[in-house]
Amino acid sequence: MKQEERLDDFVGGGRIRCPKCAWRPRKADRWSCRCGCAWNTFDTGGQCPQCHRQWRHTQCLRCQGWSPHEDWYTEKPAGA
Repeated sequence: MKQEERLDDFVGGGRIRCPKCAWRPRKADRWSCRCGCAWNTFDTGGQCPQCHRQWRHTQCLRCQGWSPHEDWYTEKPAGA
């Protein structure tokens, strides 16, 4: 990790990673829903806050690969 990066810059304190390339999303990263909403998918467990569509797969913003949303969590979120 670069010296200027802090764990609190990353979603889940860095415990969320792409299963394909290990990229870690930052809190400022955004995904887009078909309805046009842009949000951080990990803030809502993959559910669009606007239309409430549940995204079961999440695309990596680095490698562009799709993986099941739950596979991104190195530690499963509470209630999962």
